[in-house]
Amino acid sequence: MEIEIEMIEKNETWELVDRPSDKPIIGVKWVYKTKLNLDGSIQKHKARLVVKGYAQKPGINFNETFGFCGQTRHHQNSHSISSSKGVEVIPEEVYVDQSDGFVVPNYEDKVYKLKKALYGLKQSPRAWYEEINAYLISCGYVRSTSEATLYCKTKEDSGTLIVSIYVDDIVYTGSSGELIAEFKSEMTRRFGLKQCKPVSTPLVASEKLCKDDGSDPVDESEYRQIVGKEVVLIGYCDSDWSGSQDDMRSTSGYAFCFGSGVYSWASIKQHNVALSTAEAEYVSASEATTQAIWLRFVLEDFGELQTDATPLMVDNTFAIAMTRNPVFIKRPSTSTDGVMDLRYCKSEEQVVDIFTKALPKDRFNYLRGLLGVKPVNNLEGNVEM
Repeated sequence: MEIEIEMIEKNETWELVDRPSDKPIIGVKWVYKTKLNLDGSIQKHKARLVVKGYAQKPGINFNETFGFCGQTRHHQNSHSISSSKGVEVIPEEVYVDQSDGFVVPNYEDKVYKLKKALYGLKQSPRAWYEEINAYLISCGYVRSTSEATLYCKTKEDSGTLIVSIYVDDIVYTGSSGELIAEFKSEMTRRFGLKQCKPVSTPLVASEKLCKDDGSDPVDESEYRQIVGKEVVLIGYCDSDWSGSQDDMRSTSGYAFCFGSGVYSWASIKQHNVALSTAEAEYVSASEATTQAIWLRFVLEDFGELQTDATPLMVDNTFAIAMTRNPVFIKRPSTSTDGVMDLRYCKSEEQVVDIFTKALPKDRFNYLRGLLGVKPVNNLEGNVEM
């Protein structure tokens, strides 16, 4: 607790002032967490001083707020930046009580006026986003026009670095070690992260890998041909029909693959009651198309322009026919000609069937494998359905 108070004061997050008569005073509380080592032993006990943000009143001690979460979390490296570093300046006047046990002697009636954001404030996420956004822009990063939490920086001599913000986590990936090292150095220096330690993700010590594992050899010539081609976004969509016993609504599922892995996925309950399986599949295709259009914009921001229509695999021929029937579409809609290409796939190969309903064990494990998801390992072994 003493360390937390010292850090807050070191960052000049607040100042002790007379208690105002015309401003509400917000309370604070301590939140405790125990951090563990890899072997489960206790590493340290941590205390965080948090503002009771639920006591704030709109228009008085906070105005605009939002929480921002990047919708793409597929990069490989990450580190966290804590809001307690106190780098975000807040425009509103916010006063908080002194914490029990840390009341300044002879100044018991005084309160703290916040100069920078603390955890718990309703405006903290927005203040932090404005701070990190301004900093990245000043460093030459370009913000995506389709996703406000994605940034890209390109250097002709060293490649590209992509940065994604997820609340107070920063996830980044680059085409060269030089760019990644430069980014880590910039962030460490700007936000005082010299004391941060890397998180270990070790391999299983007993696992031994070898080239000859008994499996069939791979056709290397085909692989070389694929690598040389443009990386294409491919989608799958599916739906059950009236699966909900409460309101008879259907459940849609979609997944998009880009390169070697699943790029975006969702399982969504439909808003209306479908009158047939074809209609349920049509609605699912519509939802997937909306996501595909957004993904195409995001990919374009990072130099992966999709010149051809995005294939969308559907296992219902009637649903595909409905999208091509001008009589069925009774009201004007935004044209997706040249953007989406609905194609038929067999039901047994429809990977997103896993997102629409409960499945038998063998079917579930098969589709999970097609999606590239591996079994979760715990102390007792693999978790299977």
